[in-house]
Amino acid sequence: MIAEEEPEEAEPEEAEPEEAEPEGAEPEEAVAEAEPAEPAQEPAAEEPAAEEFGRDLSSPAS
Repeated sequence: MIAEEEPEEAEPEEAEPEEAEPEGAEPEEAVAEAEPAEPAQEPAAEEPAAEEFGRDLSSPAS
């Protein structure tokens, strides 16, 4: 009976690493989303700056 319990215990152990794999994939996706978010902030800062320059140019032009 003990021998039968051993394989049963090994089965849940194998299921644990399987669950860890999808969990590890989730953080990877979150990291990938964070990467594009960083460069997105850079151009966003340039946009308002361009508006400021555009206003300055528009003021004297008017």
